Amino acid sequence: MHVTDDKRRSKPWWFPMESISGESAFLWAFRCLALMGAMVVGLSGCSQPERTQHPMLNRPSTSEGFERYELRIEGDNSFKVFALANDGAWTWRMRPTLDAAIEETMTECAMYTNLSGCRLFAVGNTIVWDMPEEEQKMVLAKYESEKTELNIANAPLSSGAIYMFNNDYKREDDCERYKVFVLSENGAWNFTTRPTFEEAQSDAIALCDFHAGRRRLCHLFAVGDIVVWDMSEEARAEVIRDYKQRGPCN
Repeated sequence: MHVTDDKRRSKPWWFPMESISGESAFLWAFRCLALMGAMVVGLSGCSQPERTQHPMLNRPSTSEGFERYELRIEGDNSFKVFALANDGAWTWRMRPTLDAAIEETMTECAMYTNLSGCRLFAVGNTIVWDMPEEEQKMVLAKYESEKTELNIANAPLSSGAIYMFNNDYKREDDCERYKVFVLSENGAWNFTTRPTFEEAQSDAIALCDFHAGRRRLCHLFAVGDIVVWDMSEEARAEVIRDYKQRGPCN
């Protein structure tokens, strides 16, 4: 079939110049696919959001230090914290306990700053610099409990209790109801969710005591998602008070 020059010029560049058959059809299809691929790559590149950097990490040395900190992976029995001063001084440590990590990090950071002192910037990979004190305490408590909850030597957790705690209990939505997990010295356990914390605690202990065989044998293992089994009475009371004050899912 004869095609005039005018017809050739009126067709777009990607349209085949000959009949769509054989090798020409293949080249035309390849050309179209290449164009579509370029458009997709261009659009995805434009829409990809850049990572938002915290203003305190604007100094290159601080930013590089925090990047190394983020890349460092904690083991099951280690805690990491990053401390920072307003003049940019920083340091971080990873230690077997959270208290040791915080103490050593804060002490060393203070050696590098001329200001009044340092503050915690990150706990694990969570930035806490801008958090109110009460919210920061909850992050610290949750971080510590997640690391120690199933490594508590004197907690008589059976394989069944571990499974229920990690699966059914943790998946339980406490946005409208309080939840607690209780455990006895002889391995009996139970958990409940109730409209008030007092109801959740009393009902869970009553059911756990029934399975344990005698009363007053079961105690709190977790409040919300924070393990309190091995905490001092004072620390446990503070976790309960914070949980009740902020309410479920807040």
